Order: sequence, then structure tokens, then C-alpha cells
Amino acid sequence: RFTPKDNVGHDSRVACWLTARLGVVLALVGPVATANAQRAATHSVEGIAYDSLAGAPLRRAVVTAPTAGRSVTTDDRGRFRLDSMPVGVQVITLQHSAFDSLGLSGTSARVSVRSGMPRVVLAVPSFASLWGAVCQSAVLPNTAIIFGTVRSTQESNQRQPFAVDGEWDELVGGGRDIASVAQRHWRLRTTTDSLGNYALCGVAREPELLVTLRPDSSATNVIGRAVVNVAQRQVQRHDFTVQRTRTTPETQSPTAPSGATLPARGIIRGVIRSTSGQPVANATLRVDSLREVRTTSNGTFLVDSVAAGFPRVSVVAIGMQPYATTVALAEGDTAQLAITLSPVTTLASVKVSATNLSTRLRDIAERQRMGLGAMRDSATIKQYPSVNAVLRTMNGVRIVERSRLQFTLSITGCGKVDVRLDGVPSTAEDLALLDTRDIALIELYRRTIPSELQSNRGCPLMVWTKRGLTP
Repeated sequence: RFTPKDNVGHDSRVACWLTARLGVVLALVGPVATANAQRAATHSVEGIAYDSLAGAPLRRAVVTAPTAGRSVTTDDRGRFRLDSMPVGVQVITLQHSAFDSLGLSGTSARVSVRSGMPRVVLAVPSFASLWGAVCQSAVLPNTAIIFGTVRSTQESNQRQPFAVDGEWDELVGGGRDIASVAQRHWRLRTTTDSLGNYALCGVAREPELLVTLRPDSSATNVIGRAVVNVAQRQVQRHDFTVQRTRTTPETQSPTAPSGATLPARGIIRGVIRSTSGQPVANATLRVDSLREVRTTSNGTFLVDSVAAGFPRVSVVAIGMQPYATTVALAEGDTAQLAITLSPVTTLASVKVSATNLSTRLRDIAERQRMGLGAMRDSATIKQYPSVNAVLRTMNGVRIVERSRLQFTLSITGCGKVDVRLDGVPSTAEDLALLDTRDIALIELYRRTIPSELQSNRGCPLMVWTKRGLTP
């Protein structure tokens, strides 16, 4: 069981709780006034958006520098570049749906913009970081975490300690016949804190793990149930809403038994505009990921019969940054929303000069025949968990890692390293994002460099993907 800080606000409790424990800065960051930001000198800021839970780059994430008025989206390798950034300390924020699943709006970092600055890494918190934030015990690496908030439409129930169970089955035993195999049922229980937060730490990584909600630890009746998949992602969030019910003679069905109740409902309506004040038509608005409506030509919307409580509203529109918020909706009430969406500037397209495939394959075959450098083929590469692990098997390569995406690569006898991906100049950090199963060949030349690979950029390190060597 965990106990968040007492001063965490009632609204957006999961986000505030994780923010306070992780030190994650939410993506809605106010202006940061610094004298350096006013200087005329500017530089580009490059970086990588990374999902530490999935071990993969964050594609199409929104990266923003609020003070400088810059925003871009990441490419398929999670890379981004913010141009014309003022020299000095700047706040760079990251938004992606991977944060939404954790109850966070995003993350941010304070960077010192200057000439020759290193790449910025913005990442989803790791499993170990999240465990430390919500679990009061040693990390169990091969397990999972399910957490969330139990919300109630009755104020008197806000401090009621609900019981939350995680249940799964496991096959044990095993021998020469089926009689030696037994099924064991596991249950992990926790209770909510004074703000309704809960965490199940150490559940099995099952594709169908049952999470149930009960009024208290002694109750046998179930008031909420969900099936959560934690087989692929170790941290999952699931919220419950306990609805107050009411009886209305006007709406009660004549055939319904006496005392039948209907769930409390409300209405959410409003308008969506751009930062220039223009209405955003045909934007998609979702309520609790269940109801979906689109805005009219005037940017207005209305969602009726919304379950009272704290529904989550999210908005997406073409060319705009995504928006999400939680609404406090009382029974019979109408919540009014005025939403402003900011435009997104996408990365400029990259022009790549392709090399004739037949010439490329011929040159590779000739270099293999001459044996001038070190090579690793796909059969060898796929046995390793990362590109860095493969490179460490090659003579002269030295890698000093600070993290998976922050490291230095050097080669004995080479002042510089000319990293190329499918023949195009790249960086060692880009190679670290590759899946070893997608790589066809790695070449490294130190002492004798083939004439077609010679340049003033240093010793050639050539990485060829299967797509780059396929017609």
C-alpha cells in the first residue's frame, strides 16, 4: 500500500501523485522567463523520444519548447529537431499517448541551449522508476504493476477504503501425464488510500489478468471488474468509477421491478478553437475512450448521457496537438468546456540519395571477398539484444554507456567514426534504436579502408538493414 502526499489535489489525482513521486514535469508548462532566452543567437536542439517501458522510440510524439514557440513531431525513430532555439535555459516538453496510459500529460527537461550541445533524451519513466514511485518494496523485475484511482460520484464515499484484487491462474507441476499438472489460483489484494489511489505491485505478466473492486476487504460482492493485459507492457493503469444511482418515477420502466435504479448522468458540451480563434471543425472528441463525437463546422460539440463522476475527455484533430483533461460532472449537470488547440509543425522531409541496389550488393560482396575489415551477418547479429552488444564483439570497438541512448563510441586507431545506416550518414545513437532482427550486415574498417568508403569523416562503420538490401 502507498500513501501519496496529503496536499495532492483532488482532480487528476493519479497524475499529481506520479508527478510528485517521479519528479516528472507535466507537459502543460508555463512560460519560463530567462534573460538568455532573449538573446539574438540561436541554435538547433536535437533529441530522441524514448519509451523506457516498451524499449522502443516514441513515434509521432509532440515535442514543444513553450517559451521559444517551437513544436515538432518525432519521426519513426523518435528523433526530433527544434530549429532557431534561443541561447540559454529552455524547457522542452514531450507528449504522447504512452504517457496518457500512465495518467501523465507528458514529461519535460530543462536544457541549456548552446553550440555543440549533446542530444536531449526525453523518455517515459522506466519500470524501476515507476516501481519506486508506487511500490514500497524491492523491485520484482519479472512482474507487473497495475495502478489507478477509484472515483465515486458520492462525496461521502471519497474516503471509503475500497478493496482491489488482482487474480490469475498458473499451471504448476508437470510430468509424464496430465494428472501431474495442477492449476493454482493467485490473488493479490490492496486497498485504496484516502484519495482513492491503489497499486497492485508484483502481479504476474499475464495477457488476461482479472482486476476486481469490492466495497471493502470483508465484502464478497464485486462492484467493478476489468480484464487487464500486462503480458507486453509491465505497467498498466485502470481506473474505476463507483456511480451513485437514483430512482425516477418518470423514467422507470413500467415492467421494471419496484425500486429499480438508473445510473446518474450528465452532459458535456463546448467549443474547440485554434490559437488564432478559428473554430476547429471535424475534430474527434472522446469521453472515457468509449463515446466519440465530432465537432460541427462551428467547432461546437455535445455529449449527452455521460456517466456522472470524473470522465476523461480527449481531443485529436489533424495538424493540432492532442488535448486531454478530466471533467468533474455531477448528476444532472452540464459541464461547459472551451478548448484551444495549438498547431503542430512536422519535421521537414529528408531527401535521401539512393544508391543503385545492384551496385551496392556487388560492392559488399567484393569487400567480403577481400576480407579487408570485420563483418557480422544477420545470423550472428540477431543473437544479441542490441547493436551495441554486437559492436562490442568487434576488435577495437570501445563503448562507454551512461544509458542505452547516451554513450560514447570509439575505435582504436581511428580519430573519428563515420557511422552510416544503409549508406546514409547517421549517428551511433540512431543505431542503438534499431532492432537487431532488422539488421542484415555490419561492416567495420580500421586499417585498410576500401576506396568507395573513404571520406574525411573517419573509419567507416556500415550498418545495413534488411530493408536497405531488399529490392
